[in-house]
Amino acid sequence: MVGLIQNVGESIKFGFSQCYGDGFKGFLRMLAIFVLSIIPIAFFIPMGIFLKVFRGEKPDFTNAGQSFIRGLLFFVVALIYMLIPIILFCIFGGIGLLPALFGGDMGAVAGLAIGSVGLIIAVIVAIVFCLIAIPAEINFARNGFAAAFKFSEILGMISKAGVAKYILSYIILLIVDIIIAVILGLLLCIPVAGVIIAILVAVPLTFFEYRYWANRFEA
Repeated sequence: MVGLIQNVGESIKFGFSQCYGDGFKGFLRMLAIFVLSIIPIAFFIPMGIFLKVFRGEKPDFTNAGQSFIRGLLFFVVALIYMLIPIILFCIFGGIGLLPALFGGDMGAVAGLAIGSVGLIIAVIVAIVFCLIAIPAEINFARNGFAAAFKFSEILGMISKAGVAKYILSYIILLIVDIIIAVILGLLLCIPVAGVIIAILVAVPLTFFEYRYWANRFEA
């Protein structure tokens, strides 16, 4: 298993090599993936292509129909994992709002307290689900839809990767994502050129993130 920092460098190199390592052919594939990614429904194809990285396959347009189905199922898996945190946010938000609306000043204080505690709980639950969702999505990509909900296997993947290393990997990627977002935000301030640069790096950076987690959860 690659080291924590080494994983960042190797994954970035992988991402850009997939788009610019095959010459003009790779460049055209990158543009096709980008265009499909911003088209409703069609974006399931790129999602399926990115999933090939989890399986150690070449992420190309081979079996595009299969990529579409896998991308659609991947979307369903992600939605299911987000559903409970979203419901909790709505419930606690509502619980906090109602006393404030109908209970006067004391109700507003009570509502704020209840809502704040509830939202903290919802955030914690969301983080836990997010940490479980990543290996679940990888297990889905490698072993089929049902594997996304085989929690004993998913917990086994986390244990094999190392709980501390996994959480640290998540934090490192979060920091890298923030740095990238800041840089891209500054570049987008440059008329035309900034947008072109953002388009040219969008797909490589997506490949980078998939490779990053594929390395962390080696088959």
